[in-house]
Amino acid sequence: MIIAGLLFDFFVLICLILYIIKQRKIINDIISALQRFLEDGEVDENYYEDNSLSDVYFLLKRISDRNKYLIDNSNCEKESIKQNISNMSHQLKTPLADILLYEELLDDESLQEFEKKQVKERLIKQTKKIQWIMESIIKCTQLEKDAVKFSVSKIPLIDTLISAINSVAGKAESKKIEFVLNEIEEDIFVVHNKKWTAEVFENIFENAIKYSPMGSQITIQIEKMDAFTKILVRDSGIGIRKNEQEKIFKRFYRSKDVENQEGSGLGLYLCRLILENEKGGISVKSKFGQGCEFCVMLRNDFD
Repeated sequence: MIIAGLLFDFFVLICLILYIIKQRKIINDIISALQRFLEDGEVDENYYEDNSLSDVYFLLKRISDRNKYLIDNSNCEKESIKQNISNMSHQLKTPLADILLYEELLDDESLQEFEKKQVKERLIKQTKKIQWIMESIIKCTQLEKDAVKFSVSKIPLIDTLISAINSVAGKAESKKIEFVLNEIEEDIFVVHNKKWTAEVFENIFENAIKYSPMGSQITIQIEKMDAFTKILVRDSGIGIRKNEQEKIFKRFYRSKDVENQEGSGLGLYLCRLILENEKGGISVKSKFGQGCEFCVMLRNDFD
């Protein structure tokens, strides 16, 4: 009995030693995994084979993946900021240079009064361009970051369209361009914010006027569907190449076909952001050289 008792105690002691050794190995493995994680953010996939440690390694893997996501996201954001600063600098470079030139010209005492008037008008025009670019950048940034929330209501669409047409009427008249609105049997009410949505149509109309020939027409067609109302704006401008029709709604994008025309590449991007906030949408159809058809979709009712 004594020998049996001694053997049992010895067995228990061996088991305890093995348990302590195993626990020490687990602790060492955890320390090793943590050291590697802290050094390079990686977790060895082989560790998952040990069921006793799988929960620990799985947690470390989640932390590692989350860390990579945050780093990648941060790098993308930094790259985006760099690109936006570069694009903004490019857009502001020309009007700023023009302003400096016009200021020097105004100091020239040999200029006649009518020449000074022309220079002042150009100076004001470039100043307004810079103001528009900066205001558009602020609006885009606010919408991107959800820093601004505008309310929407179910209100008449025609009032918003007329407001937008009136805003660009002077530019249209200078090129003898006529707006043609299809007949509507009844008032159409859609869900939108009048001020922001009018800005959408102003941008579309301004582009249509800018790129259309003298004496042409801009037609507006309204089609009410089950869930949405479709507003089609057609012009007789230069059109947009097929491979650029998605790109024109990106921030600062400008086609090489219009790089000699005044513009910032912000207008259509802002349109897209506004309509996304209203749960609507915008798209374009075009054949190069044969004008454009912009399609704006607005909800007929609240979801």
